[in-house]
Order: sequence, then C-alpha cells, then structure tokens
Amino acid sequence: AIGTASWSPDNWVGHSSWRHRRLVGAGGCSLDIGPHVFHRLRNLCGEVESVSALARVLEPVRYLRNASGEVLDTVACDADDVFMALATFASGAIGQVSFSFAGHGEPSIPAGPIVYGSRGSLHGERVTVDGQQPTTLEEHFDRHGAPDADRLFPRGVTDPFGLLIGDWLAAIREGRPSETSGHEGLRDLAASFAIMESSVAGRAVALDEVLSGQVDRYQQDLDEHFGLR
Repeated sequence: AIGTASWSPDNWVGHSSWRHRRLVGAGGCSLDIGPHVFHRLRNLCGEVESVSALARVLEPVRYLRNASGEVLDTVACDADDVFMALATFASGAIGQVSFSFAGHGEPSIPAGPIVYGSRGSLHGERVTVDGQQPTTLEEHFDRHGAPDADRLFPRGVTDPFGLLIGDWLAAIREGRPSETSGHEGLRDLAASFAIMESSVAGRAVALDEVLSGQVDRYQQDLDEHFGLR
C-alpha cells in the first residue's frame, strides 16, 4: 500500500509526532504497519524465515494542519516512511510487501491482501479458483468454511477486536495461551525489525538472527537511548 489519502504525503501521520521520530517510536511505517502485515502473512503462509528489504525517509518534514490546511506545527522525520520487502517462509511461500506514508498522487491501497496460490488467487474480497467462476470471499467461506464458523466466530461475533478480546478472556478462563500471545507478537515484531536490519545491513536477514540478537545494528542506538546497553 503506497500512500493513504489522509496520512500522506506530508501530513502529520495520525496526528502523532512520535511516529516520525526514530528514538521515540523505534521506527516508522516498518514497525507501525509491519507487525499487522506479518501477523496476517504468518497466519496465511507460516513462519517467516528471512526478510530482504529497503527502507527510506522520503518526506523529511511532516506537518500538522488544521481543517483549512494551514500548518500548525512541524516535526523533523527521521523514521522510515517507506519500505519494500521480500520475505521467505518456511512453507516455501514468498511474500512481497510494500508500504509508504509518503506516496504522492493516487493511493494504491487494495481492498485487502493479494495472494497467489497453487490453485487460484485472492484479491481482497475476490476469490478466483482455477477452472471456476470468480466469487466473493464470503461466498467461498459459506461454501467451504461453514463447518468452522462456530469456532472462528463464537456466539456469532465477527468484529475483529471483539474476537481478539473474547479469545484473550477465554484463554484466561481456560488456562491456555491466547491466539495473539506474547510469543506471537514477538515474532511479528521481529519480522518487522528485520525490515530495518536488512536495509541497514544491505542483505537478507534471517528471522532467527534478529530474535537471537546476532543482527542488531539498527537497534544498537535504540538500546543505548533506552539504557539497555
């Protein structure tokens, strides 16, 4: 997704200046958006093995504007506002991920992920299986996923945040890890840090290298800033 109408190219993203200051937010769009993207990709494709990426700052100044477009404040941006990454997965899948807060002109945001598999594709809400007429994701689920509906949508809840909180409460009650456990979050975040570590190192970075701390050049001054070294 390159560009968002209300956040790009030179707006104060989300009206939160910390997003643009690396030593405050730890990173820009790589660490803001990356964990959400990698969580989805890990659910679809399995564990991330490696990430090869480039990250840059394209808009060095961000502006806070009022409703009339007048500039109220500025902040110097040293946190990445664009990344382009290639990820490999233990399953053999390959993922291409790009995101930017700095795209001028028309945004390229799709309705959802674009996934190509061995028997068809998923473009947002559109499912195309080889040899069949395209259908919607909801229709495809009703046809093939209905037996799992009670497990995936307990009590008919479909709101994502409701499902997340419901699973967390159930995990406490049942004494089990939640679906979005600390371990899961750590791996999502490590894959996102791998974007920046790869960009700095100029090579593909294995997720295990990030998790073990073997590769940490990008993170070094962050650790020093927060007194962790």
